[in-house]
Amino acid sequence: MLRPGVFAAALISVTVSACESTSNRPGVVGGGTPAGAVQLDAQSVDTLVRLGDFTLARGDAASAVAMYNRAHQAEPDAILPLMRLGVAFAQLGSYEESAGAYRAALAIEPVNPDAHRGLGNALVALNRPQEGLPNLETALAMSNDPRAYNSIGVALDMLGRHDDAQFYYRQGVELAPGDTDLTANLALSLALSNQFDEAIALMRGAAARPDATARHRQNLALILALANRTDEAIGVARQDLDEEAVDRNIAFYEYVRSLPDSGARAMAIGSGGSAAVQR
Repeated sequence: MLRPGVFAAALISVTVSACESTSNRPGVVGGGTPAGAVQLDAQSVDTLVRLGDFTLARGDAASAVAMYNRAHQAEPDAILPLMRLGVAFAQLGSYEESAGAYRAALAIEPVNPDAHRGLGNALVALNRPQEGLPNLETALAMSNDPRAYNSIGVALDMLGRHDDAQFYYRQGVELAPGDTDLTANLALSLALSNQFDEAIALMRGAAARPDATARHRQNLALILALANRTDEAIGVARQDLDEEAVDRNIAFYEYVRSLPDSGARAMAIGSGGSAAVQR
């Protein structure tokens, strides 16, 4: 699903977030340390990060951001709180802030592939794929990580470069054949280039996997709708959604199909797409 989380960011590829810091100083997210703030030792900072991880895993990204930010303010030269901030901001959909966190991390450790991938994903989520590509390519060169192949594919799809995107998705699938997001994004890319038979077959397989989610099933509905198989798309959408949500999603899918070129369709999917999965 194209969207790093993500297109689902409907491109399911990209899962990052970031918000611009209110301070321009590298390594500071959300401003400097408040006057009179309690100074924490390294053990306390580590505890804050672990508590943030626990809170984030429970789905409370906003509280996790507060914990990670406090850890960052106490130890501004530590990269870990900044990396965690990038992830938590992404989960909140605060992509500018996520990008700011990853930029601050890269100011401390320029050769960190996860920070490059996180920044690239945040920029893609902000509909700035051309800006994000260099960071994603750097991450891939450093790590050969299947997630980087996926993120590059999403960026290329949003630029209308579907053949190139499919090359990267297929390379990623070779490395990680069980990665459902990669397979889903490949299927969406094929649909964007009107290769509907292969796209539907791939997406049906991905949606049937044990780790498949409602988002994957809604991406199958999207592909069926793009292929003008609307009745089948409605049937799939109903597996997870009530009738009102089905109507909203189908209306969106028809809007995507009406767009004049595949790059515009990819951009629309990445911006809002089947992420509109609601119960």
